[in-house]
Amino acid sequence: MADGTKHPLYNEHPWRLARLQVSSAAHTSVEVSGLANWLPAHHASMEGAYGVTVANYCRTTQEDHYHVRRASIDMGPLLIMPNRLGRILGDLVREPDNPRSNREFRNALRPYTRPQLDKGQNQADLSVSRYCNTIIRHGAAVQLGDHSRMNIKTHCVVEETTFQLADLLVHDVDLVSSFAMALRSPHDASLSSTFLNDTLKAAGRSDDLAMLTQISQDIRELDRPCTSIWAFFGLAQINHPSAVMLGIGNTLTTKFRVDTPKFKSGTLLADLDTVRHRVTSIEDQDLTPPLRARAVPTVEQQRSTLTFSDPAAELPSHAPRHSRTPSHTPQPGARNRSFGVRGRGL
Repeated sequence: MADGTKHPLYNEHPWRLARLQVSSAAHTSVEVSGLANWLPAHHASMEGAYGVTVANYCRTTQEDHYHVRRASIDMGPLLIMPNRLGRILGDLVREPDNPRSNREFRNALRPYTRPQLDKGQNQADLSVSRYCNTIIRHGAAVQLGDHSRMNIKTHCVVEETTFQLADLLVHDVDLVSSFAMALRSPHDASLSSTFLNDTLKAAGRSDDLAMLTQISQDIRELDRPCTSIWAFFGLAQINHPSAVMLGIGNTLTTKFRVDTPKFKSGTLLADLDTVRHRVTSIEDQDLTPPLRARAVPTVEQQRSTLTFSDPAAELPSHAPRHSRTPSHTPQPGARNRSFGVRGRGL
């Protein structure tokens, strides 16, 4: 399907470029490559879009609905924490109410959390020629009239997802203190129960963007590829977008919603013992003195030792006594003296 007609609006404003607006699903991003940001495209090819609008002053609303059936929490990277993070956590366990140790632990834990999604990363806005030709393949819905409106709704069902505890700890100071108290007193069931309740409450207070960050790792492996825009010398190729709008004065709005059930603790209490043993093993390694390396003589050193050894020590015990007396080598400029033993006559 192609639309290369000249709209009256283009003739009224010949200086004004059209806009190409592309959106993807809320849990993904639009990848732009080539010369899309430098040269306006004269030819746009779209494939696999849910909704396409080639008109002016139109509105398109895209809403992604995610249904999560089961959700649980686990320790994640805390089970295999490096030694540096374990030492910082050990300092926090010794002083759970120390604000400095709390801040240092959250800063050290931040690199091991999942990257947060941005609300605007699933949209791209590019300039195209006002006489841009369009080719649409495998489009679910196409709108060509001006001043129109289109609504696009998608539903995604996630059977099970896992919320990482590290993503909750980096944003909650009180939860970090509760976590340290539970690690400090392994035989106090009340502290472990308090930590478990605080964790479930913190996960329940998470907004839709935080939930979408967690489930994005579980739904990225779907059959639908990521949305991409590739442009090169006037040609723009748009692959697998959710919505596409081409024209002047258009408005593209994207929003999403995540429905989650009540969180389950899963193996959180069992993993708490694993983290405690991990911290203890790291502290034991720091207290163990390092072993000193023992020098082993090389082959050259052994040969030099044999070369300069006393030859008299290698003679048998029945050899004459005077034969085992070392000879004296005269030094240059010194008087020649003999310290040998006189031989006795027969």
